[in-house]
Amino acid sequence: MRIFPKNLVLTLSASLFFFPYLKPLQAQAQCGSRLIGFYTYYNSNYRSTKIPFNQLTHICHAFVNINPDGSITAPSGYLEPYLITTAHANGVRVLTSIGGADVTTFSGVAANPAYTATFVNQVYQFIQTNGYDGVDIDWEFPETSADLSNEAGFFQALRNKFNSSPTPAPSWDISFDIEGNSYWGAWQDYSNVSNYVSFYNVMSYSASGAWADHTNHNTAIYTGTDPYGDETWQSDVAYLTTTRGVPPSKINMGVPFYGVQFPSQNGLYVACGGYCPGVANPNYSQLVPLIGTSATRTWDSGSLVPYLTNGPGFITYDDTESVTIKVNYALGTAKLGGLFIWELSQDYMADTTQPLLSTMYTAVQALGIPTCTPTITPTPVPTATPYVVPTLAPPVLYANPVTIGSSTNLQLPMLSSPSNVKIQLFTVAFRKVQDVTIQNQVPGGPCACVTLPINLIDNWGNTLANGLYYVVITDADGTFTQKLLILK
Repeated sequence: MRIFPKNLVLTLSASLFFFPYLKPLQAQAQCGSRLIGFYTYYNSNYRSTKIPFNQLTHICHAFVNINPDGSITAPSGYLEPYLITTAHANGVRVLTSIGGADVTTFSGVAANPAYTATFVNQVYQFIQTNGYDGVDIDWEFPETSADLSNEAGFFQALRNKFNSSPTPAPSWDISFDIEGNSYWGAWQDYSNVSNYVSFYNVMSYSASGAWADHTNHNTAIYTGTDPYGDETWQSDVAYLTTTRGVPPSKINMGVPFYGVQFPSQNGLYVACGGYCPGVANPNYSQLVPLIGTSATRTWDSGSLVPYLTNGPGFITYDDTESVTIKVNYALGTAKLGGLFIWELSQDYMADTTQPLLSTMYTAVQALGIPTCTPTITPTPVPTATPYVVPTLAPPVLYANPVTIGSSTNLQLPMLSSPSNVKIQLFTVAFRKVQDVTIQNQVPGGPCACVTLPINLIDNWGNTLANGLYYVVITDADGTFTQKLLILK
């Protein structure tokens, strides 16, 4: 999900961080630690009936699309009445998560008061109609001086709408998904935005990947013996709380339930000779069978995380030992507000257990910190939603590997005619691996579809690894379409 090295630092003049006074967030009841799970609508193998609600305080339901005019669109299959009613029966709050990796539409919406008003009103209506308890904003990422100037007003408008609406709207949460480093942080107006958001979800993972020129940990707690000085939990917390003054109680650190696999390397801190080829993101459930059989586990006592070697390359990941330490660091050492998980399906085992989630929950209980589970009035099951997109075909299975430069065709509905089509391809961990624009596509047939060539190589010329990918297509009028792509 990151495309820049983590140790790249951008410094802005202090004058950029001066803004006029804005109305602060209404006081809300305080509770204990948060344990948040991101739940994705598009994984047919892990539906909300499998979620262990009793081990969570919040769920972020991903993702609803934001359109260029500020309207929002829920994908077909997104709404699950069971999710809301069962979560509320267990005292769990559910936030609708809007956006996703590399969605730049937020910038245009935040810059236009009319578009912001449309967004705020539609979010309010969507939450009210479908029984959610707030909204999670996944704007990845503000990166211009205009974004910096517009960000606080965007969140203020959202909070003011909630606060001025009938109960229970004033109690609805607003969470904001952020990076914890100084590069992306330079474009964040934390001093003002903190007045309007309930908490921040710090994406403290993907510190290493295909964009890097060396192997490293996906999400280390401490630097340890790292010669590159890459990002760690400790550096994120220090930057956010000390340098930028973000209240620790508003910070949730992110724990990945996936690993990062470097198939062409076999060790920690190994140079790739440029971008690392063929990097994949296996789920924890896929890694467990490898440990002690086809791969050797090593514990890094400096960074406090494990890794695998002598198998399918070098794999950095988290296990039950490291997530226990992370809970203790976040809630004990750093006194933060909580933790979140990307994402819940990734540690779901064949025996239906979720060892990483269960370990995190047990570790929180061992600290004696009460979890944040406010009483919630059960919400009636919604009967309909006004937000739909064209129904897509099931995931498509394509042969892989392929020869570099090969492509395959993917039929997708479009609403503009003619249209320049932007295609973005992401891993299930929402790391972008392809971004292209195809000119002058004309939809046809009864479904108003167009056949698009999808290159099975990433932005760096590497053949895509087998697995599940998330395709996002945007046509000329800003309409989003999405599809799951399976390479096997």
